[in-house]
Amino acid sequence: MYGDIVFVERKPMWFSDISHLLNEHSSWIDHLILRFVLYKHYGIEIEDQQIIHFHCPSILHLDKASVEQVTVEGFLKQNGTLQYDYEINGSYDRTEIVARAKSVLKTDFGGYHVNRNNCEDFAVWCKTGDRYNRQSPFYTTYNTLSFTSKSVRKKIATVAIAFLGMSGL
Repeated sequence: MYGDIVFVERKPMWFSDISHLLNEHSSWIDHLILRFVLYKHYGIEIEDQQIIHFHCPSILHLDKASVEQVTVEGFLKQNGTLQYDYEINGSYDRTEIVARAKSVLKTDFGGYHVNRNNCEDFAVWCKTGDRYNRQSPFYTTYNTLSFTSKSVRKKIATVAIAFLGMSGL
């Protein structure tokens, strides 16, 4: 509904086709994330089946992140269903929430950061004025990987640790 926080739960794609989720900025680490990590992508629903969301096209190109307006189909990217987050109590009414989302369209919303300034922070800010998120990439990744073999988990952990060391996260 107009002014609500919405999300799509991105489930690990494992061996499925991920081409519809990739773009010209996608890197090898994005492939790993799409294949192995469970996470939620957040936005604000506005009029005419449109969503405003804070989108980062690649974990290795954080400087390309921006607040964008897309269709519901573009938001879902053929991977999940639109869900509503009613757990967050807001300080603003629906019209103000949408106005706040529109006020930062085409900006970098202070720069994307996986833990401190992401799509959930954006949606919560629109509704409450505060930035926070309840997702932990380490927790969701661990829960996803707990269903894989020990040797696969070890290899993925080695790659993730190397990446985190290189990126300064």
